[in-house]
Amino acid sequence: MGELEIEVEDLHWGRIPYFTRYRINRRRKRRETGLLMFTTSRTSVRHTASRYFRINQVRENGEVLAESDSQLPFSKFRRLSPGVHQLVLCSGTLTKEVSVSREVELKPGQLLVVGCRPSYSYRPFNKNPPPDRWSIGVLDPR
Repeated sequence: MGELEIEVEDLHWGRIPYFTRYRINRRRKRRETGLLMFTTSRTSVRHTASRYFRINQVRENGEVLAESDSQLPFSKFRRLSPGVHQLVLCSGTLTKEVSVSREVELKPGQLLVVGCRPSYSYRPFNKNPPPDRWSIGVLDPR
């Protein structure tokens, strides 16, 4: 199987699932400071063969802040203190893992939203799988 890759882009409001947008708006109205991670999975929950299985994590200083996989792709919220955070975005299969680092500064009331769209290929053991796409953005309170 080919190498795993990660692409990081800016967060686009239109690509966020409806229920996750609702959770984001609720946290912004409460002026909560933290991280909200969501995953948009292309595979069905029942179709988790090992070659499609992805684990997505957001880490800071070795601690897992948020995690999702194809079994639990729901959005997750974690309170963070205001300040500078060194985040590591990790994507992995059962045998491989790749990561990319980002530095983010949060002010009181800001919400860091991180989304992941894991790669998936209909061809088993594809030599050139598409990259996992991460989007990241900081939203101000309402």
